[in-house]
Amino acid sequence: MWSLALPVTVAVVVLATLGIKPVTDATSGSQLDTTTGSGDKKIAVVGDSVGYGLAFQFPAGSYPGVSVTGSAKIGCGTAEQWLVVNGVRQSQDNPECRDVFSGWENAVKSSNAKVVVWSMGGWDVYDHYVDGKVLKEQSP
Repeated sequence: MWSLALPVTVAVVVLATLGIKPVTDATSGSQLDTTTGSGDKKIAVVGDSVGYGLAFQFPAGSYPGVSVTGSAKIGCGTAEQWLVVNGVRQSQDNPECRDVFSGWENAVKSSNAKVVVWSMGGWDVYDHYVDGKVLKEQSP
C-alpha cells in the first residue's frame, strides 16, 4: 500500500506546485477521455482521476515527440468489487462505477500506445468484498 501512496502523493504535490488545475466539470462516474500532444511516442494512461489528470495536463510543448491519451471514470476506483473499510463492507458507492474498464481498451487501441500506465489511487488500497468473502489488500 505504501509503495503506491508515495508516487501518487508526489504526483499530486507536483501538480499542485505547478499550478495545474483539476478537471472540475465532470460528475462522478463520467467517462473522460483526452489526448494531449501529437508525437510518435504514444502513451496511454488509464485508471482513476489522478491518471486522467496527468494525461490531461501533460506538458506536450516540452515533449513534442510524445502523445498521451488518458481514459478514466471520475470518482471511481479501478476495482469493480465493493470496498471493505475497517472490516465493514460498504454499499455499492455508485452504479456508474460498476464497469470501470469500459473505456480503457478503446483508449489503448485507438492511440496505438506502446506504453500503458495504470494509475491507481486511494480506492484501490482498501480491502474488497469479492465472491462472498473479504479479500485483504495486498493479497495475491
